Amino acid sequence: TIADHPNDTVAQFHVAHSPLGDYYDWTPAQVGSRAQAASLALRIRRELLQEGYGACVSAWGDALRSKCTRREWDRIQQLIETAFRYERRATLRPMDFVHLVQEQTVLDPSSAPIRVMTVHQSKGLEFDAVIFCELEGQLSPRPGGFVVAHDPRTLEATHVVRYANKHVQALMPQRIQKVFDQALCRDIGESLCVLYVALTRAKHALYLITTPRLPSASASAKKAATVKHRKRYSGLLHAALVGNDPLVPEQIVYECGDPKWYDRIPGPHATPATAIDRPRIKPIRFASPQRGGIETLETVAPSSLEGGGRLKLEELPDAQREFAFAYGTVIHAWFEQIEWLETSAPTDQQLIEIAKRYHDFPADQVAEAIERFRWMLQQSATSQLLTRSAYIQAAAKQYPAPLAKQLVSPQVAWEVHHEARIASPDEDWLLVGNVDRLVVASSAQQVIAAEV
Repeated sequence: TIADHPNDTVAQFHVAHSPLGDYYDWTPAQVGSRAQAASLALRIRRELLQEGYGACVSAWGDALRSKCTRREWDRIQQLIETAFRYERRATLRPMDFVHLVQEQTVLDPSSAPIRVMTVHQSKGLEFDAVIFCELEGQLSPRPGGFVVAHDPRTLEATHVVRYANKHVQALMPQRIQKVFDQALCRDIGESLCVLYVALTRAKHALYLITTPRLPSASASAKKAATVKHRKRYSGLLHAALVGNDPLVPEQIVYECGDPKWYDRIPGPHATPATAIDRPRIKPIRFASPQRGGIETLETVAPSSLEGGGRLKLEELPDAQREFAFAYGTVIHAWFEQIEWLETSAPTDQQLIEIAKRYHDFPADQVAEAIERFRWMLQQSATSQLLTRSAYIQAAAKQYPAPLAKQLVSPQVAWEVHHEARIASPDEDWLLVGNVDRLVVASSAQQVIAAEV
C-alpha cells in the first residue's frame, strides 16, 4: 500500500486514478513525487492511528458509495465490519490489514432462497435445510503420483514413494507398506472431516440422496459390489443407518424427526417487520490528545516497530512450529547464562539441563544445538560482545576521550543484566519491553555509561 511504501509508483498511480484520489486530492500529476507521496502516506497512517481502521474505511466507503453497484456496496459494508473487528489487534503496518483482507474469506451476501456450494464453502454456515447428494465419492480417493511419509516430530519428509496398487504394495518392504498405510489413514481422516461438515450444516432438515443398491445375482459379484460400496460415503452411511439391507429406488430407508418441519417456521411470504430508516451516523473524530507526561503516551513493544521480512509461525505445521519456538527459546536461555566468557561460560552439562526445561529434545538434537551454540560464541562479533576485556576496549572507542579514559580504568565496575525491563519515551510512543542484555558501567556508585 502507499501508506507502507510511499515510493511505490504503481500504488501512487492506482490511487490517482481511483475515486479515492479526489478524497485525498491526489492527482496523476503528482505520481512520482517522493515528497508529496511521503506526505500522503503520513496523512493516511496518522488517520489510521488516531481514528482507527473502522472509521477510516467507513469514510473511504462513503466517498465511493455513489460510484458503487448494489453488490459492491454490500461488499464495502463487509469490509467496514472487518476493519472495526481488526482494531483490537491492529499493528503499525497497514499492510497487515491488507494481508488479513486478502486471506480472510467472507461470504458474499445473497437473498437467494436456494444456494449451491461445495462442502468447503459451507464451513461455518448454517441453513434451514441441506440436501447432500454427492455421496458416491470415495472415502480414500486415489492419491497422485506418489505418497509421502513425514517425521512426526519435525514433519520433514522421510520417504517419497511412487504410488502402486495393493498387489504391488504387498511385495514391498514392511517400512514402505507402512508409508502407504499412513497415507491411507490421512486420506480417510480428511474425508470423514468433510462428511462431518456436510452433516452438521442443517438447522431443521438434512436430506441424503444416494444411488440404489440392488442384490447381485452371483455371490462373487455381490462381494465385489459390497467391497466397492463400503469405500464410499454412501456405503458408510448405509451400514450405519440400515445395515446390509438393499437400497430400493425411490425408497426412504431411514427417517427421523418431523418431516413437516417447514410448517413451524415463517415462510418466505411472511410479513416482514417494518424497517426503520435511520440516518447513517458519521464517525466521531476525536481531537488528538495534548502531549503531556509519560502517562499520556500509548505503549508499544519495540519489536512491533521493526520492519523487514517475517515468517508467521502460524503458517508452519503445529509440530514444526512448537519445535522452532522451543529451539529459539533454548538458545536464548543459553546466552542468558553468560555474563562474561572469561568467568561464566556454561558447560555442556549445564546447557543440557537448561534445554530439558523447555522441550523434550532427542539427545542428538541437543548435541547439534550445543555445537552450533559453541560455533556462535567463536564468531568475532559475538566474542567481542561477551569477552570483558575486548568489550571494554571496543566500548571506550565509542565515547569522548575523557569518558573513554575513565571506562578503561580498573576502578570502573561493570554489571551485566539479562531481561531488564525498560520504559522509554520515543516521540508519540512509550516503548515498553525487555532488554536481552544490558551492560552498565559505574564509578563511585554512579552510572557513567550503559549499552543495550
